[in-house]
Amino acid sequence: MDAIPNLDEIQRAVLLHSSGKAPGLDSIPAEIYKEGGAALVEKLYQLFQLIWQHETMTQDFKDVSVIHLYKRKENCQVCNHPGISLLSIASNILARVLLNRLITHYVDLTFNTVSREGLWRMMAKYGSPRKFTAIVQQLHDTMLT
Repeated sequence: MDAIPNLDEIQRAVLLHSSGKAPGLDSIPAEIYKEGGAALVEKLYQLFQLIWQHETMTQDFKDVSVIHLYKRKENCQVCNHPGISLLSIASNILARVLLNRLITHYVDLTFNTVSREGLWRMMAKYGSPRKFTAIVQQLHDTMLT
């Protein structure tokens, strides 16, 4: 799991991303990534190599836009409904690569419903490589809305 994501993993993550979904703060829709072909996958590979080597990523890669959805019940203006967090598609692709690796080696975990501190401890307890855990943490810690 510590290895830099390879081109096949990145391509698979790109293809798994749903089309027609709202983009993140960068406003680049998923369709651009899907139509970008091998050249775009190569650029993502180069970006992920840097993230892997330095175990860090820029804040804009982690920033999210939160969209609040309101139900029509009781005409409430502010309801207790969690928002939808929109990461950039590139961030989502990296998250998909990481999730695919977790699924392969552990279990299917939904990041929004699992305690992140608990996840880091569980990953360490069950032998997740330090670098892999650090990359997953980087994607989720200090995420700004």
